Amino acid sequence: MRRRAGVSRQLGQLLILTDLLLASLAPSFAPLLAHSWSLTKASDYRILNQGSLTIDNIDDKAEYEDVLRALETVGAKKEQVDTMLQLLAGIMHLGNVEFEADEHDNAQIKASCKSTSLKHSMKLLQCPVLDVKLMTRIVKAKGRNSIYTVPLNLTEAQEARDALAKAVYDNLFFYLISLCNSNLHSHSKIEVRQSRERSDESRQRA
Repeated sequence: MRRRAGVSRQLGQLLILTDLLLASLAPSFAPLLAHSWSLTKASDYRILNQGSLTIDNIDDKAEYEDVLRALETVGAKKEQVDTMLQLLAGIMHLGNVEFEADEHDNAQIKASCKSTSLKHSMKLLQCPVLDVKLMTRIVKAKGRNSIYTVPLNLTEAQEARDALAKAVYDNLFFYLISLCNSNLHSHSKIEVRQSRERSDESRQRA
């Protein structure tokens, strides 16, 4: 089985990074990781369950191990991989945060989410003010030094949640790309140096 995202095209393109969650979304592979991130099965997460969750003849465990080997090849350390997994788990929980409108039509986080999705996403994304950021925005008055906190309505809060999830993922993806590029550059420099050394040795023998 293989997971696919479906909230939007951008979030749906979790690609290799989402495969990293296979170990935690399939507890039989890594129950300790699943417990640490409070993850259950893929169908429980809004970001994943709006598209097809399975592909025939795909071995999750084998693919997960392939991804880990690929990350090791590009120079990712265990601590870096753990951090990427933690952030991805935070995105999964963030996508499950739900809102409702109060008597003033301002968005409020549903009580049922506060001790689950919100709590887990705050911890994994290391953002203790996440709830405030999802329900309000900062406005600065033109020509003044005054700054106001303005509550969001239901639609704005949902958009803020999805925009934040996309931003975290985008930065994580760019980080992975930079890690790959940095490692490839290092290998290229090593190969150039080794080539010069071999050339020098050949001239000395001649």
